[in-house]
Amino acid sequence: EGGPSKNHEHTKALMYGDPELWHDLCARLAQISGAFLDVQAAAGASAVQLFDSWVGALPRADYERFVAPHSTFALAAVAGRGIPTIHFGVGTGELLASMGAVGADVVGVDYRVSLTDALARLDGSYAVQGNLDPALLFAPWEALEAKVRSIVEEGRAAPGHIFNLGHGVHQETPVENVKALVDIVHELVVGQRVAGQQCDLTLHFEWGAAALHPSMRDLEEPAADPRTRLTPLRLALLGAACLIAAPFACLYAGVAA
Repeated sequence: EGGPSKNHEHTKALMYGDPELWHDLCARLAQISGAFLDVQAAAGASAVQLFDSWVGALPRADYERFVAPHSTFALAAVAGRGIPTIHFGVGTGELLASMGAVGADVVGVDYRVSLTDALARLDGSYAVQGNLDPALLFAPWEALEAKVRSIVEEGRAAPGHIFNLGHGVHQETPVENVKALVDIVHELVVGQRVAGQQCDLTLHFEWGAAALHPSMRDLEEPAADPRTRLTPLRLALLGAACLIAAPFACLYAGVAA
């Protein structure tokens, strides 16, 4: 497309108009992406995430035909590493089961679909990640806290739940609200562990084209700009590096919080 796109006209024109070229291109990108994931795993990443940022623009049948085989190949590169794989996409409520089937252990859910609905679509077969609306970080604390508690409660029904935002943090998000979010999730995680359940926390921060998955330690005592605290090595470990896995899809390999 040459830049951000709402309709992906050129991408879809290639995909539908020349399927052979499309699959050849995606096969090459999937091979590179799989190698990238494997390097991240070998370097010590405790989880990897494949983020497909445009695939929500496709019907399920087209996803399974044109995209899923290549995502399967990329994730297969770390199948023997013994670490969890997460697959996330934006606007993918109708694709959740198909996205899990490509080889993910955890399916990311954006804020447009409740975890309850997502679990029903996944038939309870996958752990889930998500899914607070980033816009709620601008809301009064009472509204934010109520939604966080609701999401954590819904997550109790899943085989596993990684609390996360349903997409990236907006640039103008009040830092104090992010800190308060971390605190309340910590409080709720302790309650879940007492009850014999597991809940891990990771937050997806996005500035422009870069995305970070900082540890909770980083979030508890942030610098004025969290980006200034990340060395190149930490960027590699935390997954700031991203690589195109399919047109407009990014891979993030991050250390679990």
